[in-house]
Amino acid sequence: MSSDAYRYRIAAVEGRDVVFEVRPTTAGGLCDRPSARGFFAMLLADQGGPLSIAEATDPAWLASHIDEHITALKLEGAQGHKYEEYLRKEALTWQIPVDHLQPRFTFRVTMADEKRAACFDAGSGWEGTTAYDPWGDDPLKTTFTESYADPEPFAPFPGLPEVEGITEALLPLLPGWKIDPVLGLHRETDVARLRLWIYRGNNKTRPGFEVHPSVDVMALSKLESGPKRGTTPSPTVLRGTLLPAATPYWLRGYATASDDDVPEMATFAGDVKVEEAAETVARLARALQGPAVDALLTREGVIGLVEHLLAEQPAKQKAANHARLGSAAAPALGPRWVWNVDTDLLWQRVAVHAGIGSRDDAKKALEQAQAKSKKPPKELKALITALTM
Repeated sequence: MSSDAYRYRIAAVEGRDVVFEVRPTTAGGLCDRPSARGFFAMLLADQGGPLSIAEATDPAWLASHIDEHITALKLEGAQGHKYEEYLRKEALTWQIPVDHLQPRFTFRVTMADEKRAACFDAGSGWEGTTAYDPWGDDPLKTTFTESYADPEPFAPFPGLPEVEGITEALLPLLPGWKIDPVLGLHRETDVARLRLWIYRGNNKTRPGFEVHPSVDVMALSKLESGPKRGTTPSPTVLRGTLLPAATPYWLRGYATASDDDVPEMATFAGDVKVEEAAETVARLARALQGPAVDALLTREGVIGLVEHLLAEQPAKQKAANHARLGSAAAPALGPRWVWNVDTDLLWQRVAVHAGIGSRDDAKKALEQAQAKSKKPPKELKALITALTM
């Protein structure tokens, strides 16, 4: 198989027409495609047709005699990736075996007579071949559309798009968590609440789901607020994304990989074992367990995380007078936890210190926020007034 350039099988034999499905192997270009009758003349010779391999590989002979064997060639469909660069990127990013993404072409080849067509066995399995296009000047060579049809989904995820099933499967694996119609899947202490939002992924070829955590500090909603709607401080301090080790979102990974593995590019789908859906959910559950998550839901954990995230921002995204406040350390959640950080966190930090920290630190946070952004969120105006009195 390693020296074969293509694999093919016979989908149908209909009178003089033979319908071929053809795919490249990994021996040459991953997206190679045959396009001329010489390729199929070589297959006909391999199957005992009335021509030799020497003739089928001789461009001069083909130019004079191909019509005696193959009279028409039509591309009826192409599915998969057209360009190898994009195939490799998707295979690595989404952990999809190469041959699942490689193009599959459907050709209708009209033989000169039914005897030649009968050399091929309809319904036969995939066979390897070293055939190629020896005659690029074939006037009947096929042309290829600008785009191919999408590959079929790889390793479908049971339960999608009904992601509620994933939430329900997580609950027994997460002691101390609850499901609420409004709050969703969440865990909380008297200081903070960690909520988890699950959405269907948008990659049709590799079904999976996205996981977005958010951290609420309930005390923030009790801070000074304005009289109008929308002027109460939001309890949500942070939003983010919980990522697996190797892909943009959670999907059924290779069964041989551990939680932290980044698999190399796999070759043949038939040789790749994929974990069960329950094992994927268990991987996610492991990322939500442990002392670091417990530490997050404390006063020190929330303050430490906010201070750490702001301290890690590039200088141009921080106030010129930035200084870390307090001594709380950030919980060691690990690289899977990716938080959204923007200028709003500078202002939200003011509320965090006012709500669960000290008034002195809240004032210092306010000074730094004002040095970077002169326009505070509407919901914090009443709190800012109270801090400056």
